[in-house]
Amino acid sequence: MKCICDHKFEIHLAYLVDIFEHLNKLNLQLQDSGNNKLEGSGNIFIFEDKLRAFMCKIDLWISKVEMKNNSAFQTLKSLVDNEKYADLVNEVQQNVLHHLKKLKDEFNRYFPECNDLETNGIRSMIRNPFIVKINEVPDNNQEDLIELQNDRNCKDTFESDMNIEDFWCKKTKHTQH
Repeated sequence: MKCICDHKFEIHLAYLVDIFEHLNKLNLQLQDSGNNKLEGSGNIFIFEDKLRAFMCKIDLWISKVEMKNNSAFQTLKSLVDNEKYADLVNEVQQNVLHHLKKLKDEFNRYFPECNDLETNGIRSMIRNPFIVKINEVPDNNQEDLIELQNDRNCKDTFESDMNIEDFWCKKTKHTQH
């Protein structure tokens, strides 16, 4: 019980409350796409977008904490702003920075494809083949992409708010006949 009354413990616990709130929010987003149009369906692109956004948030939080701005961590901020914790602020700030950098490293290690520039052209082509530039995709896909981009029926179908999975299924059936 003595630990619970320790200011150092309290301020670290405050940060944990905040970071777990952010992680829980990400977890819920990954369980549901968060896009009403795609409700009940999910694909790798939706999940990748959520992960990439979270990783960008970590970068934002790191830069804010480096500037002594704890606005992303409201529970922590409420304690840091209290004078009785003033002597712990610098130490906690360094611990938070260390943890956020480690968290970022772990996300990059666990989800390296989120930052893989080599496959971004293919991903862009799958998401919207009508806006990707030919030179952004591998050589062996360029001629097929040109054919697809110049197929008005496919473009109309794609622009009809059809989800990605249905479009590619329909496109595959169309080219097999």
